[in-house]
Order: sequence, then structure tokens, then C-alpha cells
Amino acid sequence: MLNSAHQGYIYQDILGAYFIAQELAHGKGTTRFHFDYKKTPNGVPDKFDDLVIYHEEATSFIQIKYSSDKHRHVLTKQDFSSRSSYDLALFDLFETWKALWISALN
Repeated sequence: MLNSAHQGYIYQDILGAYFIAQELAHGKGTTRFHFDYKKTPNGVPDKFDDLVIYHEEATSFIQIKYSSDKHRHVLTKQDFSSRSSYDLALFDLFETWKALWISALN
């Protein structure tokens, strides 16, 4: 049996394949994808590194979280208000967003 982290990567791959298939089905052959690719400058955590979809008109940064019957977790306020094991604190998410926005302007 795979551990939770590896199960999450399988889920991430399946979701990524879905997005690729969706783009191909809509005839968008120019859409680009990055998987597990850090885009922020050194020292700034990259919270949206799981999947990036570069459409012609917009870019989507996606962080994928996985849970199962064995490892259930319902997101709570605590997950977004402090640095927990789920690493989703809003202040960290904002810092990543800001760094990505600034790098896109340059």
C-alpha cells in the first residue's frame, strides 16, 4: 500500500491528465502545463506549485490536496489561520500570490 504522500501524487497525476484531456478535447493545443514546478523567488514559499495551466488568455495556479477514507481531513479555519501540517495559512498563500504576481509583471 502506498503512503499518503504517494497516494496524493497519484491523485495529482490523474487530475493533471484530466485537465490535459479537457484542453485537447476543446482543441486548445497551445495550452502549456507545469507539474511540481517552483516559480517563486528563493525564500518565498510556493504554495501553488502542484499544477500550473498556461492558457492563452489566463494562467491558473493550482494546489491539489488529497484525502481518503483512511486519511480524512475536512478543511477548517485553523488550516487557513496558522501554519499547520496542511500548510495552507492564508498569509503564506498571499505571499505566494504576491510573489507570482510581481514575477509575472517583470
